[in-house]
Amino acid sequence: MEVILKKSKITNSILKQTISPRLDMNISNYQNLGWCVYNKERYIILYDAENSLLYRLLMFDRIDINEEKTRMALCKSRYTPRYLDYTKELHDLLLDIHDIAINTKGQFYI
Repeated sequence: MEVILKKSKITNSILKQTISPRLDMNISNYQNLGWCVYNKERYIILYDAENSLLYRLLMFDRIDINEEKTRMALCKSRYTPRYLDYTKELHDLLLDIHDIAINTKGQFYI
C-alpha cells in the first residue's frame, strides 16, 4: 500500500493496512504523526516519506535491559516482550519516539 500523506484524516481502514516497522536506526528517518487508539491498544503512527508508507508501533510500558546490556525487551502488559539487541542509540531513539508522540504530537482520533 502506498500512502501519499496530505492533510487528510487517517481512518480505521487505513490503519488496518499498516505494518509494524523494523526496529532499527532507520526509524529515525520517519515522521512521527502522534499516537492513537486502534483495536483497543495505543499505537504510535510513523510516516516514511521516502517510501510513502505508514507504520504503527505498539506503545510499550517499559524497556527492560538485561544485566550484560546485550538485549533489551520492549514490554507491554498483555503481550510477550519484544526482544532486541541492545544499543544505547536505539534505546534512546525509542524513548525519543515515545516522548515526541506523547508530549509533542499528542493523540489523534480515528
